[in-house]
Amino acid sequence: MDDSLRPRIEAIVGKLSKARALKRSCFGSEAHDFRLGPPLPEAEIDAFEAEKGVRLPAAYRAFLIYAGQGGAGPYYGLYRLRQWDDAIDVEATPDCLLRPCPFQPGPNAWTETVDDLDGPYVGTIAIGTQGCGLAIQLIITGPSRGRVAYIDYNAQTAYVSRSDDFLDWYERWLDEHLAGYRTSWFGYGPGGDAAALFAILADPRADDDLKGEAAQGLSCLPSLLSFGAIDLIPLLTHPLTPVRAGAIAAIGVFKLKAALAPVSGRLNDPSPAVRQAAITTLMTLAPSASAPAVKAAMVHEPDRDVASTAFFKLKAQRALTRSDQLLLMGPKSSGHLRGLCAYDFDWSAADIPLATALLQDQDPQARMYAVLALSRLKARAAMPELLACLDRETDAHVIDSILGAFNRFADGAAAPALRRWALHCDDFHRLNALQALITLADAEAAQIAATLLTQNRCPTRTGPGGMSAMSHIKTIPELVREMLRKAPDRALRALAK
Repeated sequence: MDDSLRPRIEAIVGKLSKARALKRSCFGSEAHDFRLGPPLPEAEIDAFEAEKGVRLPAAYRAFLIYAGQGGAGPYYGLYRLRQWDDAIDVEATPDCLLRPCPFQPGPNAWTETVDDLDGPYVGTIAIGTQGCGLAIQLIITGPSRGRVAYIDYNAQTAYVSRSDDFLDWYERWLDEHLAGYRTSWFGYGPGGDAAALFAILADPRADDDLKGEAAQGLSCLPSLLSFGAIDLIPLLTHPLTPVRAGAIAAIGVFKLKAALAPVSGRLNDPSPAVRQAAITTLMTLAPSASAPAVKAAMVHEPDRDVASTAFFKLKAQRALTRSDQLLLMGPKSSGHLRGLCAYDFDWSAADIPLATALLQDQDPQARMYAVLALSRLKARAAMPELLACLDRETDAHVIDSILGAFNRFADGAAAPALRRWALHCDDFHRLNALQALITLADAEAAQIAATLLTQNRCPTRTGPGGMSAMSHIKTIPELVREMLRKAPDRALRALAK
């Protein structure tokens, strides 16, 4: 047993006690309360290593022996050693841990280098999770052995911590928490205080990724020390997008109102990420003064996410009037803005012509919320337009909305279309159509219900590529019986038995 790391690990355990006494939470701390599980006997580690044919990195091995396994750690805490394959969806191949992990410090794309059943997890063991499918892995084989990696299988990316080993990574988390850093996205970037990050930004030898991470890290600091707006403003025209966006975010976090004018100039930045950061900072620091410029930029914004940020920031500050929203739902605005407004708008009977016109909008969100508005307003006069929309509609959610509207209208004019949709291959379309037919007490509702009662499975919807896009925990017969029990027709209610 190598005792050389023991003093450092004991110091780390002492910092854990300080964090616990501080009674200040961080992301995930409610799951562990800054407490570790008991230390792991070295014999158990030896057995694991013999079984897998590997040797754990020295820093992590010593931590298990002298500090503990499982419990306190970044995000939702550390796993126990035997949870090493938690991130792998299928049973790991026998040589999974022996093959070298190809990742290097910083951001990595893995699809071109790793493509097998073990996905991007070869040469790594799971030590925790960030949640939402983001795995925290310790690299045990390959050029980055000993480092911690954050792996997002769905996004096909990985980020390898710039901390040298597990202990550096773990102690950095504790030091940053104790110093008051914002640790919600801990472990990305080089770490350090404001002076260290600005030094990286000024270093001609630093690569683009590192510079971008340094700028993004500014917003995590507890303070900018002696740095201020005068140091951040030049970064707003930096050639690297992450640097511009990071500087704008830091201006917002540290409330540097002296930089508002140059930030406003970034509303026309070529990068959506920078424009989005500018909107957020402007509407945080000076909402009333910035609202006109943000509103003007939003009208012509081509990026859906950026436009959405502007819309909801303006709405939160009550800077969008009803007249503004009516204009935004006009033909000259972008489709995603029409959809947002249709979702948020306070529809009245006077707006039925507008909602009816939106049934032909190119944006499916605008069509869907127009349908819902017509349904809430019980606009039966729009039935011909709704039927025409149903005939040409390709978006599954809009179709569901129209079928639901027909259920609310209970208008027999929709019955022929509902009978057709009750035979559709999409389970949810069939169920929605049946619900409307039951409400109408349609003559064919009983036979359709009887057919669906024989399909003893949960309803599903298949998305692009044949992947499941939607499902339900109840079976089709359970859902049909629920409809039948509430049927206005006694004979239909009897089928629910």
